[in-house]
Amino acid sequence: MSFRAGHIVDATLERAGLRRHAAPLSDRWDRRFPGFPDQVFPFTSFKGQYYRGKRDEYLLRVIVHLLGAQQTSGQTIVNPACVFGRQARDLARRLRAFNVIATDIDPTWDWCYRHLWPRRTPANFSFVQDDIFEPRLDAVPAAVVFFGACGSVSDGAIDYAIARPHPI
Repeated sequence: MSFRAGHIVDATLERAGLRRHAAPLSDRWDRRFPGFPDQVFPFTSFKGQYYRGKRDEYLLRVIVHLLGAQQTSGQTIVNPACVFGRQARDLARRLRAFNVIATDIDPTWDWCYRHLWPRRTPANFSFVQDDIFEPRLDAVPAAVVFFGACGSVSDGAIDYAIARPHPI
């Protein structure tokens, strides 16, 4: 609790050190994909969700930019551990030639989203109940995307992406 409240680390010094060490990498990234929202949002709040949405939008634009030229019918994008699948649906709307598969261990959240906002689910989107740590989904994705922030689930998403066979 003390760490989340900021009592262990001086956030100003931490940010300054991170900027000093990551600045060259960040500069190269910004030249290629400008406009990354740089607002800090350490806690869940309406303000935090607003900034998260801006970051998600930025990442979606980068993914569309990278994959948009490669669109050939029938390729697959997998979004493991998607929870609601909101970003996967947005990606499916923007990259219509791809089949976008969102997976999560609990289908309840997808069901809620599908029934609350049925018009937001494009035809090239599907949901599959799957466990990121023991995946059974038999797909050969052109890309694996992940929008989460949890450490172990992020690690699982990276492992999932590395372990998938790649299309030829």
